[in-house]
Amino acid sequence: LMQLMPATARSTARRYNVRLANTWQLIDAEKNLQLGSLYLRELYDRFDGNRVVAAAAYNAGPTRIDRWLRGRSAQPADVFIESIPFRETRRYVQNVLYFARIYAEHLGEPHPFLTEQEQ
Repeated sequence: LMQLMPATARSTARRYNVRLANTWQLIDAEKNLQLGSLYLRELYDRFDGNRVVAAAAYNAGPTRIDRWLRGRSAQPADVFIESIPFRETRRYVQNVLYFARIYAEHLGEPHPFLTEQEQ
């Protein structure tokens, strides 16, 4: 399911008025997917629908992404990905893009590898 840090789950639950009695509820699939999806939507909105940056923020935290982007001019997605200082996050973003393309193929949906705002 979705990997969600307990503090992130609690703050997301508060923002969206979702009852979360304790973080053990995160092992419940329905609660986990509800909070994880809300948080991921928040990141997509925050980063203008850019899956590359939103995925990096989901893995490394949005505050880090803000720091990494501060003072930089716009870069192509591949340059941004390769400049991610954490190998785990860099691989996570690569996998998100790769598997999104594979799932789209299996579903017969048109899906560019990168959208216009991600390029």
